[in-house]
Amino acid sequence: MRNKVDFTDVIAWSVVFSDYIVVAIETHKGIKIIYGDDSLDFILKYVPEIFAKESIYCKSCGILLNPSNIGQLTVLPGGHVEAKCISCLEREIIRTIRLMKKRPILSAIPVSRDLGVQT
Repeated sequence: MRNKVDFTDVIAWSVVFSDYIVVAIETHKGIKIIYGDDSLDFILKYVPEIFAKESIYCKSCGILLNPSNIGQLTVLPGGHVEAKCISCLEREIIRTIRLMKKRPILSAIPVSRDLGVQT
């Protein structure tokens, strides 16, 4: 059963274009993450509308974006559009992963060091 999103209730959204399309949608009921057929339905409804309204440039490097080189597209509350090209998005992901490797990861679940089981 597909988890349908009421598109009329959308406040803001962000989509990452890759081999697998993922969309984060902010609605009045909270944030939803959609993928698969639902994400395809969503981008087919909203993305062409954004490209038709204005020219979109990468916020990091400034190149003109089109459907073949866009990596992330975000529409903030109020309609402000931000986007990144594939190259800049990949660099940001790599930079984030490297930072994560340098920092200790804290678990929200307490673990006993003696037994290795949750306490």
